[in-house]
Order: sequence, then structure tokens, then C-alpha cells
Amino acid sequence: MNLTRLRAITIKELWHITRDLRTFLLVIVSPPLLLLIMSYIFGLEVKHVYLGVMDFDRSALSRRLVQEVTADGEFTVNIEVADYDHAYQALRRGEANLVLVIPAGFASKVARGEEVTLQAIVDGMDPLEAPQITSNLEARVKAFVESAQGSSPNLQLPLPSILSRAWYNPGLKSKNSMVPGIMAIVLTLPAMALALAVAREAEVGTFEGLIVSPLRGSEYLLGKLLAYVGTGFISAFLTLGIAVLWFHIPFRGDLLSFVLLTLDFFFASMGVGLLIGQTIKSQQATMFITLLYFIVPSFFIAGLILPISEESPFNLLTSYALCTTHFIAVCRGLTLKGMKLLELAKPAISMAFMGMVSTLLSIITFRKKLG
Repeated sequence: MNLTRLRAITIKELWHITRDLRTFLLVIVSPPLLLLIMSYIFGLEVKHVYLGVMDFDRSALSRRLVQEVTADGEFTVNIEVADYDHAYQALRRGEANLVLVIPAGFASKVARGEEVTLQAIVDGMDPLEAPQITSNLEARVKAFVESAQGSSPNLQLPLPSILSRAWYNPGLKSKNSMVPGIMAIVLTLPAMALALAVAREAEVGTFEGLIVSPLRGSEYLLGKLLAYVGTGFISAFLTLGIAVLWFHIPFRGDLLSFVLLTLDFFFASMGVGLLIGQTIKSQQATMFITLLYFIVPSFFIAGLILPISEESPFNLLTSYALCTTHFIAVCRGLTLKGMKLLELAKPAISMAFMGMVSTLLSIITFRKKLG
């Protein structure tokens, strides 16, 4: 074995890996990124629950119950609820995932050894999350009873029964939650097509004709964006029609809000698509990167299957950097909760910001030259 030739070929391949974007992404970037994404597949437990408390008893025992339920920090009291209308609004706005209703006379019934029924009103928009939350609550109530009996051996507390009720998706049908979420993901395909169209012109040579034309870069990019936004709306209405008419997903929102928020989403996703396509200028690499951004993480960290992880700022930043994270919330809010445009202002503003930044970066970095 000639060590000089071995050294030469090793250095050559190292240069190739570091200088070729597709190889660099595949060898260095993809493994840790896929580890991050795939780890979410096997972590299917609910990490944190925002709790609303409707305490009609206002006793020391009811306060102790709430303290025991929230002792480890996984359940956090986020709002005190006065009545059922208030509970409805808290769940609708996402201020609570679960509302615990403690009935009047709770402490006195427990003292007499009578059966007590607590009520758990859960947001049924996510059928995977809701049963986990109620099951977790039942376990905590049971632990509360065991703890109380351990501290007072002569006290025989009956185990309260929990009456669970899911709002917005009473039957906890998975398709009612999954179809609107998947609808948000498949509507990224027009943005992927736009990115590939921009990269294809640079790769196959048709971009050369644009170099000698008086066409400005901003005109070229915005013209492409408008064309794909217009045709994307055809896909959006077809997708909504299939969801409502074929899968019988309830659509409780208004059509104008859907149109405006879909336009907002297309602006964000296609702005990112423009930036990727005109920066990479390779169809294979563009396809790879758009899949990594639009499709793969959207199934696992955008809130489609489980709530967005709040364990660290990195988890939140990764999730909210995806266009689909915000549009999944929009689609579910419109279909299941009938939310209004102002109630969806947070995801709408986020998508508009992403669209403006990515489109401006595309225009600024665009150059009418090859190479």
C-alpha cells in the first residue's frame, strides 16, 4: 500500500465532502438531524399540561388536591376558571389543555366517606393527547388519596371518580384531528414545486436567457411566487373539499378566514421555497433540503401527532421555525374550534414574518449570473 497515494485520495474525498453541498448534508448534517427528528417518534408521552381549575368547593382539601396534582410541574395551573363558559373560552384559546372541575361540597362529602365525582373537561382536538391527559390526572388523584391516607391512617378516603368529557372532538376521532393537520403538510407541495422550478432553470440552462434580458431579479422571483400562489389555491380548495366532503371533517370556521390564512401560509412556505431554490441551484439538493424542511419534521415536531415540546428553547425554536407548525394550528382551529381570524393572529403573524424575511432574503441574494 502506497501511503502517499492513500493520503492523496483521502484529502481529495475530504475536499469533495466539504465542498459538495449534497454530500456534506448527507454525511454530516443528516445523521444528527434525523436523530433529533426520529427521537420524537419514540417519545409519545405528553410532557406538559396547562391546567384550568374550576373550584366550586373552595376548601382546604380542594386546594390540597390541586397542589398534589401539580406538585411535579408536569401539570401547571395556567388559569382559574369561573364557569363553563369561561372553561370553553380557555380551551378554545389554548390557555388550558384540561379543566378540572371540583364540585361544591367536595370536602364535606369526603369527610363523610361519600362518593365524590370530579369532572375533567379536556380539549379533544388531539385524540392522542386527550386520553393521556385524563389518564395522568386519574393517576394523580389516586396518588393524592394514597398520600392523604398515609398521613392519616385512621382516615378512609373514598377514591373520587372522574367524569371525562372531550370538547371540540367528543368522540376523540383521530381523523378529525389528523386530516386537518395532514392538510397543512400536503399544501407545502406547491412551495416545493416552486423551489424545484427555480433550481431547474439554473441547472438546465434556461436561466441563461434571463441574464441578457432587462428582467429584474425581484420581478423574476415575485412573478414565479404569484404564479404558484394562484395555482396553489386550486389545490387548497380541492384539499379542503376532500377533507369536508369525503372524510366528513367539520368545518366550523368561515371561508374568508381560510382564504386569508392560506394566502399567508403560501406566502411563508413559498418564500422559503424561493430562498432554497435560488440559493442551492441543484434540483437534487433542493429536493433533499425541501423534504428536510417541509415534510419530514412536520410529521414529528410540528404538533401533528403530539403537542409541541416545551422542554427547552431549542425544541420550541425548531418547531416554530417550520411553516407547517403554524398552519397545523390554523387548520385545526378553523375546522374543529371555529376560531375567528383575530383568534388565530399569533400563527398568522408568525407566517407573515417568515414570508417577508425569506422573500426579502431571496431578492437581496439573487444574482443574474451563472455559477
